[in-house]
Amino acid sequence: MDQNFLGDSYDLVKRFWAENLSSIAPIYADERFVPEEIRKDYTQITRLPIFNSSVAHPFAIFLDPCTGIPSPKRGARKPTKKYAPLLFIIDVFEKFHPKFLICFDQSFGFNENMESCMKEKLNVLTTNGLCGFYYTSHANFLFVGKSADVTNVLRQRLLDKGIPEWRLKSGQ
Repeated sequence: MDQNFLGDSYDLVKRFWAENLSSIAPIYADERFVPEEIRKDYTQITRLPIFNSSVAHPFAIFLDPCTGIPSPKRGARKPTKKYAPLLFIIDVFEKFHPKFLICFDQSFGFNENMESCMKEKLNVLTTNGLCGFYYTSHANFLFVGKSADVTNVLRQRLLDKGIPEWRLKSGQ
Protein backbone atom coordinates (compact mmCIF):
# COMPACT_ATOMS: atom_id res chain seq x y z
CA MET A 1 0.00 0.00 0.00
CA ASP A 2 1.52 3.25 -1.12
CA GLN A 3 0.41 6.13 1.10
CA ASN A 4 0.00 8.34 -1.99
CA PHE A 5 -2.96 6.16 -3.01
CA LEU A 6 -4.74 6.12 0.35
CA GLY A 7 -8.47 6.66 -0.17
CA ASP A 8 -8.54 5.70 -3.85
CA SER A 9 -11.19 3.47 -5.42
CA TYR A 10 -9.10 0.36 -4.66
CA ASP A 11 -9.50 1.14 -0.95
CA LEU A 12 -13.26 1.26 -1.43
CA VAL A 13 -13.13 -2.26 -2.90
CA LYS A 14 -11.09 -3.38 0.14
CA ARG A 15 -13.80 -1.88 2.36
CA PHE A 16 -16.40 -3.86 0.39
CA TRP A 17 -14.45 -7.06 1.17
CA ALA A 18 -14.25 -6.14 4.87
CA GLU A 19 -17.93 -5.27 5.16
CA ASN A 20 -19.22 -8.27 3.22
CA LEU A 21 -16.80 -11.08 4.08
CA SER A 22 -15.92 -10.43 7.72
CA SER A 23 -18.90 -12.48 8.90
CA ILE A 24 -17.11 -15.52 7.43
CA ALA A 25 -13.98 -14.54 9.38
CA PRO A 26 -12.78 -11.10 10.57
CA ILE A 27 -10.23 -9.73 8.08
CA TYR A 28 -6.96 -8.13 9.22
CA ALA A 29 -4.37 -6.34 7.08
CA ASP A 30 -0.79 -7.60 7.25
CA GLU A 31 1.34 -4.80 8.69
CA ARG A 32 4.22 -5.48 6.32
CA PHE A 33 2.27 -3.82 3.53
CA VAL A 34 0.77 -0.86 5.40
CA PRO A 35 3.21 1.90 6.41
CA GLU A 36 2.98 2.66 10.12
CA GLU A 37 2.24 6.36 9.56
CA ILE A 38 -1.01 5.62 7.66
CA ARG A 39 -2.33 2.60 9.58
CA LYS A 40 -5.03 4.53 11.45
CA ASP A 41 -6.30 6.19 8.25
CA TYR A 42 -5.97 2.92 6.31
CA THR A 43 -8.11 1.09 8.87
CA GLN A 44 -10.67 3.90 8.87
CA ILE A 45 -11.19 3.86 5.09
CA THR A 46 -10.85 0.09 4.46
CA ARG A 47 -12.31 -1.21 7.75
CA LEU A 48 -9.31 -3.58 7.90
CA PRO A 49 -7.55 -3.46 11.28
CA ILE A 50 -3.87 -4.40 11.39
CA PHE A 51 -3.16 -8.08 12.14
CA ASN A 52 -1.27 -9.24 15.20
CA SER A 53 -0.53 -12.81 16.21
CA SER A 54 -2.83 -12.65 19.27
CA VAL A 55 -5.97 -12.35 17.12
CA ALA A 56 -8.42 -15.15 17.92
CA HIS A 57 -9.28 -17.80 15.33
CA PRO A 58 -11.00 -17.84 12.94
CA PHE A 59 -9.61 -14.83 11.08
CA ALA A 60 -8.58 -13.87 7.56
CA ILE A 61 -5.55 -11.94 6.35
CA PHE A 62 -5.44 -9.21 3.74
CA LEU A 63 -2.16 -8.64 1.88
CA ASP A 64 -1.83 -5.21 0.29
CA PRO A 65 1.42 -5.00 -1.69
CA CYS A 66 1.80 -2.00 -3.99
CA THR A 67 2.06 -4.19 -7.10
CA GLY A 68 0.93 -7.71 -6.25
CA ILE A 69 2.10 -11.28 -6.63
CA PRO A 70 5.19 -11.79 -8.79
CA SER A 71 5.35 -14.60 -11.32
CA PRO A 72 6.15 -17.96 -9.71
CA LYS A 73 9.08 -18.18 -12.13
CA ARG A 74 10.86 -15.57 -10.03
CA GLY A 75 10.93 -17.97 -7.07
CA ALA A 76 10.81 -15.14 -4.52
CA ARG A 77 9.86 -16.00 -0.96
CA LYS A 78 10.27 -12.78 1.04
CA PRO A 79 7.63 -10.06 0.85
CA THR A 80 8.55 -6.50 -0.05
CA LYS A 81 6.52 -3.29 -0.09
CA LYS A 82 5.71 -4.04 -3.74
CA TYR A 83 5.30 -7.83 -3.78
CA ALA A 84 3.71 -10.72 -1.88
CA PRO A 85 5.26 -13.85 -3.46
CA LEU A 86 3.30 -17.10 -3.66
CA LEU A 87 5.81 -18.86 -1.40
CA PHE A 88 5.17 -16.14 1.20
CA ILE A 89 1.40 -16.67 0.88
CA ILE A 90 1.89 -20.40 1.42
CA ASP A 91 4.06 -19.61 4.47
CA VAL A 92 1.30 -17.36 5.89
CA PHE A 93 -1.10 -20.33 5.81
CA GLU A 94 1.46 -22.62 7.45
CA LYS A 95 2.40 -20.12 10.17
CA PHE A 96 -0.90 -18.39 11.05
CA HIS A 97 -3.62 -20.73 9.70
CA PRO A 98 -6.05 -18.06 8.50
CA LYS A 99 -9.48 -19.20 7.35
CA PHE A 100 -8.81 -17.34 4.10
CA LEU A 101 -6.52 -14.75 2.61
CA ILE A 102 -7.10 -11.95 0.10
CA CYS A 103 -4.23 -10.37 -1.84
CA PHE A 104 -4.22 -7.34 -4.12
CA ASP A 105 -2.60 -8.35 -7.42
CA GLN A 106 -1.78 -6.09 -10.34
CA SER A 107 1.48 -7.91 -11.10
CA PHE A 108 1.04 -8.86 -14.73
CA GLY A 109 3.62 -8.02 -17.37
CA PHE A 110 2.66 -5.98 -20.42
CA ASN A 111 3.61 -8.86 -22.71
CA GLU A 112 1.84 -11.49 -20.58
CA ASN A 113 -1.69 -12.81 -20.89
CA MET A 114 -3.31 -11.86 -17.57
CA GLU A 115 -5.61 -14.88 -17.48
CA SER A 116 -2.77 -17.36 -18.07
CA CYS A 117 -0.69 -15.61 -15.37
CA MET A 118 -3.60 -15.98 -12.95
CA LYS A 119 -3.94 -19.67 -13.80
CA GLU A 120 -0.22 -20.19 -13.29
CA LYS A 121 -0.39 -18.58 -9.83
CA LEU A 122 -3.50 -20.56 -8.89
CA ASN A 123 -1.83 -23.80 -10.01
CA VAL A 124 1.12 -23.16 -7.66
CA LEU A 125 -1.31 -22.70 -4.78
CA THR A 126 -3.22 -25.86 -5.71
CA THR A 127 0.03 -27.84 -5.89
CA ASN A 128 0.69 -26.67 -2.32
CA GLY A 129 -2.70 -27.77 -0.96
CA LEU A 130 -4.53 -24.44 -1.19
CA CYS A 131 -7.57 -23.37 -3.22
CA GLY A 132 -8.19 -20.03 -4.83
CA PHE A 133 -9.85 -17.79 -7.35
CA TYR A 134 -9.45 -14.26 -8.66
CA TYR A 135 -11.83 -11.35 -8.65
CA THR A 136 -10.98 -9.50 -11.87
CA SER A 137 -11.60 -5.83 -12.52
CA HIS A 138 -9.52 -2.63 -12.68
CA ALA A 139 -8.21 -3.92 -9.33
CA ASN A 140 -7.59 -7.67 -9.22
CA PHE A 141 -7.69 -9.63 -5.97
CA LEU A 142 -6.66 -13.21 -5.26
CA PHE A 143 -8.80 -15.16 -2.75
CA VAL A 144 -7.16 -18.19 -1.13
CA GLY A 145 -8.45 -20.79 1.32
CA LYS A 146 -7.21 -24.01 2.84
CA SER A 147 -10.12 -25.87 1.25
CA ALA A 148 -12.60 -25.63 -1.61
CA ASP A 149 -15.35 -25.37 1.03
CA VAL A 150 -13.95 -22.02 2.17
CA THR A 151 -13.41 -20.60 -1.32
CA ASN A 152 -16.87 -21.79 -2.38
CA VAL A 153 -18.41 -19.88 0.56
CA LEU A 154 -16.43 -16.76 -0.43
CA ARG A 155 -17.40 -17.13 -4.07
CA GLN A 156 -21.07 -17.60 -3.20
CA ARG A 157 -21.07 -14.58 -0.90
CA LEU A 158 -19.64 -12.43 -3.71
CA LEU A 159 -22.24 -13.76 -6.15
CA ASP A 160 -24.99 -13.08 -3.60
CA LYS A 161 -23.76 -9.47 -3.37
CA GLY A 162 -24.30 -9.10 -7.12
CA ILE A 163 -20.79 -9.58 -8.47
CA PRO A 164 -21.12 -11.19 -11.93
CA GLU A 165 -19.83 -14.74 -12.09
CA TRP A 166 -17.60 -13.93 -15.07
CA ARG A 167 -15.49 -11.69 -12.79
CA LEU A 168 -14.52 -14.71 -10.64
CA LYS A 169 -11.77 -16.74 -12.31
CA SER A 170 -10.46 -20.11 -11.12
CA GLY A 171 -7.44 -22.09 -12.18
CA GLN A 172 -9.40 -24.76 -14.10
